Order: sequence, then structure tokens, then C-alpha cells
Amino acid sequence: MCVVCGCSGAATAESPKDVVVDARTGDLHFGAGAARVSVPGMSPARAIQLEADVLGANNRIAAANRAHFLAHGVRAYNLVSSPGSGKTTLLCATIEALRAAHRGCRWR
Repeated sequence: MCVVCGCSGAATAESPKDVVVDARTGDLHFGAGAARVSVPGMSPARAIQLEADVLGANNRIAAANRAHFLAHGVRAYNLVSSPGSGKTTLLCATIEALRAAHRGCRWR
């Protein structure tokens, strides 16, 4: 069975070069190339280039954000975790704890 689409096809002479057949299960694994993914109509080299472009853009935006926060005296935190792990709950509890600790203070 193909692990990408679930078809019951078998590797043939016409199969793409990066298809690997799992000897134990007979499953076809299309993401065996350098990119470790299979995108129909896209070479592994192009998939890697797209990922590098996206990650590079993210790094440039993050650097600009860090410079902006530093210039304005803002302390910023990046909460990253799996969906449902409690990031929003943690943020809300932190805000409430800060409010409670600074009752009577005037916030700008």
C-alpha cells in the first residue's frame, strides 16, 4: 500500500526513482528522496528550496521583530508548542497573576 495516497499499487518500472518498497510490509514510500516528502509534480530539490526560502523569510521577520522590541524596551516571549498543550491557558493565567500582583498600579 502507498503510504502517501493509500492505493494498493506496487512499484513498477514506471515508478518514480525515489519510491522505496518496504521489504517487511510491501508498502510504497514516496518520501524517500532528499526532501523526505513527495509533492506531485515537484522535484525534491524544489521542495527543499521552497522550505529554505520560507525558513529564511521567517528568520528575517524574526530578526526585524527582535530589533523592534529591543528598540522600544519591550520584553517578548515566543510560546511554541503542540495544539492543545496549554499556551493560551498559560498566557491568560500569567496576565491574571500580573494584574493581581500590580493592583492599584497605573499601566501606561
